[in-house]
Amino acid sequence: MSNKQDDPNVKTRSKLKIISILLFVVGIPLVIAGAIAFGYLSANFFSLSFEESAQLSTMAFGMLVPGAFLSIIGLFLTIVAHQRNITRYAFEETGMALGGASEKALDGYGRVISKGSEAMASGIRNAGGLKFDVSKSGEQKIMIKCTLCGTLNDEEAAFCDNCGEKI
Repeated sequence: MSNKQDDPNVKTRSKLKIISILLFVVGIPLVIAGAIAFGYLSANFFSLSFEESAQLSTMAFGMLVPGAFLSIIGLFLTIVAHQRNITRYAFEETGMALGGASEKALDGYGRVISKGSEAMASGIRNAGGLKFDVSKSGEQKIMIKCTLCGTLNDEEAAFCDNCGEKI
């Protein structure tokens, strides 16, 4: 996609941001009004008649519960809409925490990931490596290379089949 505005993901995130703001604009005042109604009810509980307190509590619940529901849905949509920014921030912070290993995390996330991949590959090579053996049945089998003689052994083997060295 040549233009960022033509990207359907960008458009979807923009719509989610607008919807989440609208849900907050509707939900938060309902929560506040419901809380105020409950406060008034609790402050004047003994001076109100049963019918008045029942009406007030119904009205308070009628505002508080939907308001809380709309606010929670708005929060969820906000998180979904900003997930890319949250993930980018997390990668940048991780790269900065790694320091020299990341080689300037702001240059790109691939460097942080590639350093980790290189370290894992180096560790596997130093441990003797892993080999995959595909039998005629098409089933894959993991083989472990003996560090002494280089023979491939089953992954469950405790000792090398060729030289007897502990694996």
